[in-house]
Amino acid sequence: MSILTKLCISIVMSILLTACGIGGQWMNGNPNAGKNIKPYLHYWEKSGVRAEQRREDSVVCGGSRSDTHPNSVNDRDETKQKLPEETIWTTSERLSIAWVNCMKNMGYQYVP
Repeated sequence: MSILTKLCISIVMSILLTACGIGGQWMNGNPNAGKNIKPYLHYWEKSGVRAEQRREDSVVCGGSRSDTHPNSVNDRDETKQKLPEETIWTTSERLSIAWVNCMKNMGYQYVP
């Protein structure tokens, strides 16, 4: 292989491998985009409730203690809660809706 061919391949590969930022929010002109993003559970607000109590309430509602995915199935076994006619996806959706309704019944409001 000639030196010119090796050089061209190196340049093309370096361009392809340095594709950092492609599709990133910073490309939209907002240099602060993506910074200071609140975890999902922190959007659920209730007067006088601290983060730890919010996590506990999430667990009571059948979710996890995770701030980012509180209505996920990390702490519960979906297959045990799956109804015979359901797929695992409909089970997950049903449990997420139940989690949201429980949080609302506990007095939380989703504030985006």
